[in-house]
Amino acid sequence: MQWIDEADLAAWAKRLDARVYLPDMIADLIKASVTDVSRFRFPGGDAGQVRGWDGSLETTEGAEFVPAGKSKWEFGSGAGSAKASADYKKRTKKTDAAEMAENTLVLVNL
Repeated sequence: MQWIDEADLAAWAKRLDARVYLPDMIADLIKASVTDVSRFRFPGGDAGQVRGWDGSLETTEGAEFVPAGKSKWEFGSGAGSAKASADYKKRTKKTDAAEMAENTLVLVNL
């Protein structure tokens, strides 16, 4: 087994295809972290470029980077906090307040 460290991830994030494969990588990490999943939707590849949330998860079992309960996930690349802030504003504006109240928002940025 080959271990991946922070430097490996930083180098991978600079590749052009990283944005396309980020949802697949996050989905694999979630599956490796929690076993009790009642809702799991993380489209990858070309399907990851469709409109709407990049991921949706419901689990009773939380992990270090995976919240217990319902969560909505948004992935991005570049611009760090500016991209995360823009995604937060876009998603909270387009999502019903009741739905937002019952979900944890998880922003993942390369």
